[in-house]
Order: sequence, then C-alpha cells, then structure tokens
Amino acid sequence: MGTVVNVNLLTKEELKEYRAANYLISVLESKITYREIQQWKKEQEEKEKAEQKDTQLEVQLGVEAYKLFKEVGLCASHNEAKRLIKQGGLYLNGKKIIDPYGKIKTEDAIDDILKLQRGKKRIFTINVKKPNINI
Repeated sequence: MGTVVNVNLLTKEELKEYRAANYLISVLESKITYREIQQWKKEQEEKEKAEQKDTQLEVQLGVEAYKLFKEVGLCASHNEAKRLIKQGGLYLNGKKIIDPYGKIKTEDAIDDILKLQRGKKRIFTINVKKPNINI
C-alpha cells in the first residue's frame, strides 16, 4: 500500500500571519530592548538632521540651472539634471524648470532664499547674499 501524505496549503492570509509570527519571534529572540530601538531611531534622526544642515557653498549665480542642481548635490551628474528638467522633475521656488540652460540669478530669490527641489521630498535652500554696493 502507498503512503498517504496530507499536504496543507496555506492561503495568502495564513502565509502573511505565518511570516509575521516568524518575524516577531526573530525580533524577540534577538533580545533588542525598547531602549536600544529608541536609541537607534534617535541616531537615525540625528543623521538626517546632519544631512539637512546648512552647507556653505560658493555658488555663482547666473549659472545654468542644470549646473546648479549638480553643484548642490541634488543630481549626480549634469546629464541627470538635464534629463530631470526635461521630464519636469526639478523646481526652483516651487515652479517647474523647463529650460536646463536657463540662468538662475539673484533676482530669482524670494526673501533672499532660493529653494531648489527634486521631486517632492528632496529640497535644498540657498541663502542669497546680495552684494553691498556703496556709491
């Protein structure tokens, strides 16, 4: 006589529950304390804040838009900046940039701030210092 094998197939919901239970068990077995998790979160927030700190750059205004986005680090290369401008993904002061070769000037600043934006979340602000002209 043949052997009878009972195969139980899990539904998608049962599979999700099984994976969640295994994950919870692995977390509990790792003996990570609540305090350690909070410390890790705090370190991550501090890293994010450090990345958002004001970076002092000597940026010459009157430069092409694609060069400025590369210079401040919102784009990895000039070609990436040009491509994103053509696709409508880069903004200056909340307005879409349409010409990669368009010049960004001091007059473009709103309240002495230029806000460069890539997508919705990556934002870089530049404090514009207007030259003092004494006659």
